[in-house]
Amino acid sequence: MKKELLFELQKTLQAKHVTFVCSGNICRSPMAEGLLKYALQQAPEPLRSVKVISCGLNADEGSPAHDNAIFAMKEKHIDISAHRSRNVSDSIVENSLAIFAMRSEYLERLRRRYPAGMPADACLMRELLPPPENGGIFDPYDGDLDEYVRCRDYMAEAIPVIVAFLSFKIISVLLHQDEVAGAYKEFARVTGMMRQWR
Repeated sequence: MKKELLFELQKTLQAKHVTFVCSGNICRSPMAEGLLKYALQQAPEPLRSVKVISCGLNADEGSPAHDNAIFAMKEKHIDISAHRSRNVSDSIVENSLAIFAMRSEYLERLRRRYPAGMPADACLMRELLPPPENGGIFDPYDGDLDEYVRCRDYMAEAIPVIVAFLSFKIISVLLHQDEVAGAYKEFARVTGMMRQWR
C-alpha cells in the first residue's frame, strides 16, 4: 500500500473506534477491549491503527476494572489496571466503526436509545462465530477468578474473527463502498467456521 494512502487511511481510522459494550464497564467489556488491543498490536498497518474502547450502559463513571478482571488479563500479559469505566454516549456511538455488545438486550437498548446514530455494524461479540457458538457473553461479576478466566477465554475465541471482520471493514473505508459490508461480514463468519473445523 502506498505511504500516502496508508497515511490517509490511518487518519480516517484514528477518528473512529471499535466499541465493546456491557453493563457496568468493569468486567467483560474492559477485558474484551484489552484482548482486541493486544491482537491488533501484533497486526500490520493499517489494522494496528484501529482504536479500541469500551463503555457501559449503566456504568459508575471512573470506576476501575474489577480486580478479578485485572488478574485474569494479567495471566495473558495484558494490563487493564489503568481502565476507568464510562457510560455510552452520543459521540461514542456516532464515532464507532463497529459496536460489539455482550448480550442481545444491550444491543436492543442501544438501538432504542440511538436510533439514528448506530453504526450498521453493531452485533454481539460472538455473533460472527458459527451457531451455536454465537450467543451472548455471561457476566462473571459475582463469580470467583476462575469464572473471570472462563469469561476471558470465551471472549478470546471471537477475537480472530473480529480481526478478520475489521480487515474487510478497512477495505470498505478505503473503497468508500458500503456494499462491501456484506462481503466482509460473510468472510468473517466463514473464517470463524473454518476455525471451528480445525
